[in-house]
Amino acid sequence: MEAVNKKVFVSEIMLDINNPRFGRKLNKSQEELQEFLLVKSTELLVSMQCGLVWVNKIVLAPIEDLSVKERGAFGLIPQGKKYVVVEGNTRVACLLHKSMMKEARKKIPVIVLEKSDGENDNLYLMGRKRMQSIANVMIVKDWDELPKAKQLYDSYKLAKVIDKTKAENIIFKELGDDIGIPLAKVKNNVFKYLFYKELVDNGNEILEDDFKYLEIFEQSNNVRNLFGYATERGEFEWSNIDEDMSENQIEQVENKKELLYLIPKMIKVAKNESISSKTFRNILKKYKPRDLEDILEKFKEICKDTQDEDYTHDSFEVRLDSEGNNEEKKCKEYNISIESFKRTLKNFPVNQDYSKNFEKDLLEIDQLINKILRCFRL
Repeated sequence: MEAVNKKVFVSEIMLDINNPRFGRKLNKSQEELQEFLLVKSTELLVSMQCGLVWVNKIVLAPIEDLSVKERGAFGLIPQGKKYVVVEGNTRVACLLHKSMMKEARKKIPVIVLEKSDGENDNLYLMGRKRMQSIANVMIVKDWDELPKAKQLYDSYKLAKVIDKTKAENIIFKELGDDIGIPLAKVKNNVFKYLFYKELVDNGNEILEDDFKYLEIFEQSNNVRNLFGYATERGEFEWSNIDEDMSENQIEQVENKKELLYLIPKMIKVAKNESISSKTFRNILKKYKPRDLEDILEKFKEICKDTQDEDYTHDSFEVRLDSEGNNEEKKCKEYNISIESFKRTLKNFPVNQDYSKNFEKDLLEIDQLINKILRCFRL
């Protein structure tokens, strides 16, 4: 791949429909992608309307250099389009805005990444992804966590295609070295996105803001195995069912699949109960593959409980946290609450006229306390 400085017309440029920032908007038109980018870029548009300074050039790739698969993602390519954006989609979207039509008739300075003689499609794509990663993953820019993870996942999958014999950790290290981030960060993002993709590809919706809850899948092979990922094969167990498997083995695989596909519901429950992604991770990481039947049953019970009118908004932690730890935690919480309540009553302003406004509340509290004490005497 060679980087060449050129000047091209904005009208010759297409937005990159495969860019990780667009997430699952792959069926959107160029106009819809432009509108999506402009929603978050009004300040940049105003700045560009005031005057253009080409310090950081837009990076493009010739459409004719793309693989057949990549060109196919664009559908029918409009007449006159010669380049697709590698880096600078937002700036191109601004330049295509109707208020910038004067600038659109001028040539702008860009960097064009041209395919070298003899370079295959995968190596050319890997080179372009490396440049995107340096700009948007290593450097804190305008990409959120989900598109950053997708970028690393796509690079990882592509590296596996280029060299099928290369060990997983070597790929993680090389990707990290390429863009200047630790191996662990690459690995964590790849696995988190891998589980996200499996869920959304099978109709299980996860909001982009909830992506952080999938950190449970980042570090532990035990947890990934519990939820059906076969690390040694690099795929989910249900992706390739062996004909020689016994009925019990097949049932176990199906149970793991069901467990994973319940995760989006568990995330909703956790959010309703104000459980953070860190607490969510810490509770679930205690479970091992041998606990499959136990945790699956608990997941199902929680789904059922949260639909009842008597749902108390503590179902997730009560059911899934270890009983001893949970009782101890609840005891501490009640102790803090009761001590606070006692201090409030000791300092009650009985000599103030407004204290009479609380007479009804105090009588109700008295009745509740007596009711609890009667239960103790049974």
